[in-house]
Amino acid sequence: MNGKELAETVFGRVDAMKPEAFAELLTEDGSFTFGNFPAAVGREAAAQAVSDFFAGIDGIHHDIQDVWESGDTVIVKLGVTYDRKDGQSITLPCANIWTCRDGKIADYRIYMDVNPVFA
Repeated sequence: MNGKELAETVFGRVDAMKPEAFAELLTEDGSFTFGNFPAAVGREAAAQAVSDFFAGIDGIHHDIQDVWESGDTVIVKLGVTYDRKDGQSITLPCANIWTCRDGKIADYRIYMDVNPVFA
C-alpha cells in the first residue's frame, strides 16, 4: 500500500477510536511517540497509549492535507479535529512521520501541541 493509502487506513482506524485495530498497523516491535510523551514500544503498549488518550476525548477526525514518501519514510500533513469532553471541538495542525518496514509502521511519530485539547 502506498503512503496515501496507509494514511487513510491509519486515520480511519484512529477516527473509529479502535486502538487495537490501529496497533495492528505497527510492526511487533514498533515505536509510537506522541509529541513529548514517552515512546510506547510494541503493539500492546501502543494500543494502550492510544486507548488512554481516547479516554480524554469524545471523538476525533483527521483531515489529510498532504502525503509525501521518500524511501521507507511517509510524512503526513493534516488537521486534527478533537471533540472535547466539554462539548466543544478544536482543530489543530499536525505532522506525522512514519518509518515503514515490511508493509507496517516501525516508527510512528506525531508532531503537534495537543495541550489546547485539554485546556
